[in-house]
Amino acid sequence: MKACSRQTATSSGAPQAPIIDDEYLSDLLILIGSRKTGPIFLSNRHRVLAPRSVNHIVATLGTQAGVTNPNPRLTHLNPHLFRHSIARFLKSKGFSAEWIQNFLGHESYKTTMDMYGTLSIDEMQEVAVRLLV
Repeated sequence: MKACSRQTATSSGAPQAPIIDDEYLSDLLILIGSRKTGPIFLSNRHRVLAPRSVNHIVATLGTQAGVTNPNPRLTHLNPHLFRHSIARFLKSKGFSAEWIQNFLGHESYKTTMDMYGTLSIDEMQEVAVRLLV
């Protein structure tokens, strides 16, 4: 996978660096067509998708794919859940907190560290097994 980084900005204006492989870029170019501005995803009527619609699509497809909320007290799925998932995944693969901060577009390093700087239960268990066995 060849990744390219196209600098964008979050709603707060903080820089954000998405990872886009060639296949994903090709799909995005098909969705965008000849448009130079505006949203990437449009409804069948070529209108902006409302946040409620996006949440419904993510929840429906997530359920069909067998994805569940990792918090047993919560059952809903939404795009923000996947944002946390990719951040945790990147952390587990050894990406630095600074890299994850830039990827997520956090203005403050503290925001990233507060959310992802601690070990997950699984990570704690892996360390314990490694050190105690």
